[in-house]
Amino acid sequence: MAVPLMPDRLNWNTNATYMITSEQKDTGNPLSIIPKYTVNTFLDWTITSALSANVNWTLYGKQKPRTHAESRSEVKGLSGKALGAYSLVGTNVNYDINKNLRLNVGISNIFDKQIYRSAEGANTYNEPGRAYYAGVTASF
Repeated sequence: MAVPLMPDRLNWNTNATYMITSEQKDTGNPLSIIPKYTVNTFLDWTITSALSANVNWTLYGKQKPRTHAESRSEVKGLSGKALGAYSLVGTNVNYDINKNLRLNVGISNIFDKQIYRSAEGANTYNEPGRAYYAGVTASF
């Protein structure tokens, strides 16, 4: 859904996903790293014709742990803990040097939300915290 707050200057975009069913049919385990819902929202600001900025927020719903091992090696890797809903905020700035070259810088996970593995297996994941990035895009 896109909402122009100030046409050609400030736009708000949002999308959402809701997982109706998330389970392995043979074991009943939830699919790995699948939240019940995800909401993404972005506020895009066109400052000048060459300079733009964005603030983004993502809300992840509760995630259930796996309760049955899929293999012998996974037995130790089961967590048993549900992961509650959480959100992440990020921002970036883009500058178009010319029609073929764009620079961008940003920060993801501004508030440094950290989620670490709660088990040995690969069926959990890390949210390591804040990250900074910069990039160059060339178009031909």
